[in-house]
Amino acid sequence: MPIKKKYLGILRIEIEDLVEDIGILVEDYRKRQQRGEITNYVFLENLAVLYHEVSGVNSLVEVIDSINPDDYEDLDAMIEDIEGRIRTRVEKAHLAEPLYPLVKRKLEKVAEFVSRAQEWGR
Repeated sequence: MPIKKKYLGILRIEIEDLVEDIGILVEDYRKRQQRGEITNYVFLENLAVLYHEVSGVNSLVEVIDSINPDDYEDLDAMIEDIEGRIRTRVEKAHLAEPLYPLVKRKLEKVAEFVSRAQEWGR
């Protein structure tokens, strides 16, 4: 499988993993609310923010799914375009600013992984 296609597949999994991480936060807030550590108001506000972030992360998966790896000369060009598209999506959807650095780290992490795998001949 070509490296650009591998990259997209792994990146999609990494981005979807962010949704699971947010789900863990939801459960943590729910437990804290049940123990009386946070008020219902704070719980519901946090829940609304987290659900907005889940929606945003899901829209980032759509960005990834819209990428055709054959449209790019090399992996770096594809990553650069994905990064720009994701930055634009985060800004236009008014997603939390910390989401972009999280996703950027995922972009870099997956790039490093697929580059090493390619060096190892896998």
